[in-house]
Amino acid sequence: MKKSSKNLIISLFLFALFIICKNSFSTTVNVSVSNFQFSPSSISVLIGDTVRWNWLNGSHTTTCDGSALTSRPPGAASWNSNINSVSTTFAYKVTVAGTYNYKCIPHGAGGMVGVINASAPMVTLSLTSLMEGFWNGTALNQDTVKVYLRNQTSPYAIVDQAKVKLNSAGTGTLQFSTAPSGNYYIAVVHRNSIETWSKLPQSFTAGTTKTYNFTTGAAQAFGNNMLLKSGKFVFYGGDVVRDGTVDASDISAVDNDATLSLSGYVVSDLTGDDFVDAQDLAIADNNATNGISTIVP
Repeated sequence: MKKSSKNLIISLFLFALFIICKNSFSTTVNVSVSNFQFSPSSISVLIGDTVRWNWLNGSHTTTCDGSALTSRPPGAASWNSNINSVSTTFAYKVTVAGTYNYKCIPHGAGGMVGVINASAPMVTLSLTSLMEGFWNGTALNQDTVKVYLRNQTSPYAIVDQAKVKLNSAGTGTLQFSTAPSGNYYIAVVHRNSIETWSKLPQSFTAGTTKTYNFTTGAAQAFGNNMLLKSGKFVFYGGDVVRDGTVDASDISAVDNDATLSLSGYVVSDLTGDDFVDAQDLAIADNNATNGISTIVP
């Protein structure tokens, strides 16, 4: 086979692969057209999805052209297609987020209208992380963390943030509503643990889920800033005053609350058992002795 023919085959293969990958995260949403109604009359889609109207009976249109009872987001293409025994289907690919109001021209005044609510695909993160005192070697005392997506270059500005309550395995899923696809550091903040960042910026693609597990190795954290406990790597505890360092001020706060036998959801409870006692004080004292602090790029 000539070299040019081989190159042509390779090019065709790569093009086909591109098309498959491009469409792998899109969905086709079907709408039935019959009995003077669109069914379902209201649908929610993501940018890149396709809406397809399918004829069942009658003579209708699907129309969104700016005429009465119709509207669409700025920049979105209009459409007007017959849906009948001759033209039995019509497909429209959604490329702009917003609300689309459409109608059947012969029957719109009688209520044959529909709505498409389109939104942008979100960046999603499946996170696994554990906090030192909250992890007992078998399960995590469940608690909430706030996660920031930060730019990969200085000054590492926050692009988006979300909260999640981690389950007993330390896993939770977060959706970020404004961050576009891109590369970001993952920064995890907990009420009394050292803020911990991912070792490197991570690649996120809107419409897909990124998985990141801090617990599998110290190298998952920037500066290897985690502790091995019962087979899992955990975030250091004890940053009660939230200044990025475990020191005398944290020890004092925990000691005072332990003396008062404070209970409930309080920042000085380093084990998540709803009591401030000697266990919490031991964590703060040990990490202060070892000079534990936040390590960031």
